[in-house]
Amino acid sequence: MLYQIYETQRSLMEPFADFALAASKLYSHSASLLSQLPLAQRVSAGYDLLYRLGKGYEKPAFDIPTVDVDGVGVAIHERVEINKPFCELRRFKRFSDDPATLTKLKGQPVVLIVAPLSGHYATLLRDTVRTMLKDHKVYITDWRNARLVPLSEGSSTSMTMSTTCRSSSATCKASMATAMSSASASPPCRCWLRCP
Repeated sequence: MLYQIYETQRSLMEPFADFALAASKLYSHSASLLSQLPLAQRVSAGYDLLYRLGKGYEKPAFDIPTVDVDGVGVAIHERVEINKPFCELRRFKRFSDDPATLTKLKGQPVVLIVAPLSGHYATLLRDTVRTMLKDHKVYITDWRNARLVPLSEGSSTSMTMSTTCRSSSATCKASMATAMSSASASPPCRCWLRCP
């Protein structure tokens, strides 16, 4: 019910947002006579704010092509390891032609970054992912917008996600299994799981 109300509000605001964008440009464009009025900049800023409140924002990409590991550029390949109705588990695989760097990368621990379920995109954590990639094998949960998931897939309170850790460490596998099972019991918040 809440998502229908939100979607209705967004649909009703769309024409106002378009009008606000046009009015903002009208009051700020140098060739417009309205831009010469005494409070034109403030009126333009007000309309621009209204436009930004009403417009929809697209999900940005992680866009991490390379990271620097001990002075060596390491290529990053982002891929979806597990695809569930409410969430994707993304992996950032690192590649290098340097044998010493490759050996170092293989021995590094695994980290699972659980993005918050606060309505923001997981890509807002891209700087965290970029930093962690220097010393860890990184996985991140990428939650889907619940209003885009069909009702046939179940409710958001029945989210379950399981994964297998590719690490050879039994402790890591147990830690990931525990984290994923607790994530299905109560939605995860800001936490990092670091595997030894």
